Amino acid sequence: MKQDLEVKKLFHQIVDETPLELKTQLRFSDAIAEKLDRMLKNRGMTQRDLAHLVGKTEAEVSRWLGGTHNFTLKTLALISTALGEDVITIVNQYDMVSENCPMAAENDAAYGSSTNNLLEQRANDLTF
Repeated sequence: MKQDLEVKKLFHQIVDETPLELKTQLRFSDAIAEKLDRMLKNRGMTQRDLAHLVGKTEAEVSRWLGGTHNFTLKTLALISTALGEDVITIVNQYDMVSENCPMAAENDAAYGSSTNNLLEQRANDLTF
């Protein structure tokens, strides 16, 4: 019993001393792994199927699903493209339509038409 209490105390000490940035990274990695696992299950796919689809080893896909992998944007794009569904969704003020999103409406009110001007500028900067 005493040993169990000491282990719990040590565990809580380690958790308390873990930097918030690392905790956040682990939370993100775990959420991505859970989403990827759901995507595979919804498609009736195995880790092996995904590995073949993206040209990776089963061991690498297994690491992805382990919940601690540090995904790159390139890897997330590869997986999303292969499965035909985004693994992650990033929402920012440029993605929101004011009429449908109160937060975007607040941003428009606060920043005026600067959002539209910025989008137009970015569009003009694009070269194909």
